Amino acid sequence: MAEITIVPLTSDDRSQFVLDNQEAFNYGALEEFGRRDDYFEGDGEIISRETIERSMDRGEAYRIMRDGQPVGGVVIQINGKRGDLDLLFVSPRAHSKGIGYAAWRAVERLHPEVTLWETVTPYFEKRNIHFYVNRCGFHIVEFFNAHHPNPNDPDAEQQMDEQFADGMFRFEKRILYELRHIEGFGDVMIHAACPRRRVRWRKTEAGIFCSFAKTGGAGIRRTDSPSPPA
Repeated sequence: MAEITIVPLTSDDRSQFVLDNQEAFNYGALEEFGRRDDYFEGDGEIISRETIERSMDRGEAYRIMRDGQPVGGVVIQINGKRGDLDLLFVSPRAHSKGIGYAAWRAVERLHPEVTLWETVTPYFEKRNIHFYVNRCGFHIVEFFNAHHPNPNDPDAEQQMDEQFADGMFRFEKRILYELRHIEGFGDVMIHAACPRRRVRWRKTEAGIFCSFAKTGGAGIRRTDSPSPPA
């Protein structure tokens, strides 16, 4: 089985990262529409070099590796318990091999402190929408369009008018449970709010509980769930 990892992007790989990202994004548009100028930025790309570089500069950029060879990339921004998935792409030549999902799981493991992830994708990216909703457990929570631009993006209104007039979906994934190994209990689905250290674990017929001290007294958190959310 192929090994999928993510590694920090190096400075000498930035230019190729941009080109690979553009190739992957163009593939989705060409697959859906063919060569239509409506969806391409000024340099003939779905996403410009400037946009990608700005994303890399303000976030964490990683290469997706398959058996040591680059097959994609991901850019994220972390702000406490909130995470933004700015970019995630896989080479069209490596599609449908589980690489994107494995890379996303690696991102989640890299930042277990994040309990809310967000991302956006154009309305026409059916492959992306399927991936985020059906594979990764995201939910569509908002639809940005010319009548409802992204209030957190100063360039959104112009972008909606010029490039994505038909809109973009915003997705959220809330991490309520995580798989954690507890000595003496094995792998257990734990509520994300449960602390990691200085706790006492006990097992009852109702499930596994952790007790911990906090300001204002002691607390108990139920940690099992027969069907935890995705």
